[in-house]
Amino acid sequence: MLALRSARMFRDWPPDVLETLASEAQFRQPARRSTVTRPGTRLDSVVIVVRGAVEVGAFTRTGKKFILHTGGPGYVYGLLAVMNQPRLPQYLMVLEDTELLMVPGQAVRAALEQRPTLWQAVAVELAHRYRKTMAGITDQLTAPLPQRLALSVYALVRAGSVEWRDGGAQTLRVSQADLAATLGVTRQSVNRELQALAQAGLLSLDYGRITVNDTPALRRMIEDLDSLSDGARSVARGAPID
Repeated sequence: MLALRSARMFRDWPPDVLETLASEAQFRQPARRSTVTRPGTRLDSVVIVVRGAVEVGAFTRTGKKFILHTGGPGYVYGLLAVMNQPRLPQYLMVLEDTELLMVPGQAVRAALEQRPTLWQAVAVELAHRYRKTMAGITDQLTAPLPQRLALSVYALVRAGSVEWRDGGAQTLRVSQADLAATLGVTRQSVNRELQALAQAGLLSLDYGRITVNDTPALRRMIEDLDSLSDGARSVARGAPID
């Protein structure tokens, strides 16, 4: 039941409802970098990240990959399953050592049918996702690449995608190609900006890894940008990543 309460949508649901859902849910521990669901495949479960981190993305018709967002503990994926639309256009991939809780969509729908007032929690969650999506689009269109890159790296740290900590330094297992897919730019552009951040001492670069040497400075870089959305600024100030 604690795993369910880690997700904002279920946090205030009645204990008896959560106990019923917990009795039908199953824990999964997929291998690192494995794909849990592919675009168009059937998923009739609500997926909650108990620990670790996941990546959600999509592909263009030409096969180009776009990373939509990442999520850490408490992140919920598959809300469309609640609405009986089990074929999702995105993929869900595990980034690291991760534990997921798979809650059957049918069980969630049954709870909502029995307690219609719980739909308010679903509506609040969907509104939060919409606001976050619009903030992301705004940042994509208006913020300079250096700050958007800093935000993406910082969001990975906040989401718990840290492979190793050494004092204040935090190492992320993330490729420059993945960052480029997140930002919708070329890998060469990401490399150029990462090199600038490395020269400033904020980051250290290695193959498939980025070490954040100065997290407070990275956060200030995000907060100081006038054109960044309130949603992005809230990430820098410590609001939940989900």
